[in-house]
Amino acid sequence: MKKIKIKRKEGISRMKKLFTLLVALTVTGCSSTYYKSYKTSDKGTLVVNAYTDKGCVRKLYERGDRLDLEVELKKVQPTLLGYKCIGSTTKLSAGS
Repeated sequence: MKKIKIKRKEGISRMKKLFTLLVALTVTGCSSTYYKSYKTSDKGTLVVNAYTDKGCVRKLYERGDRLDLEVELKKVQPTLLGYKCIGSTTKLSAGS
């Protein structure tokens, strides 16, 4: 049987890449939120992530309130680390 040798530098490089990937996945797992508005109207899309489906819906409406947006829930999707909620938004008028 032939032994395969991995150079030490190559092994360390692979470990660094794996560690960086794990840290990135852990840090960004369920904390991302983004809002995209459409330039031609007051409509947009709000997306949030959370560990539970109820928490995801609650977080969606809380973020909408914070951004002064009216949110309509469109979709709740399970993800690897929790749930992703997508809502369509409309900017609230100044009189509301």
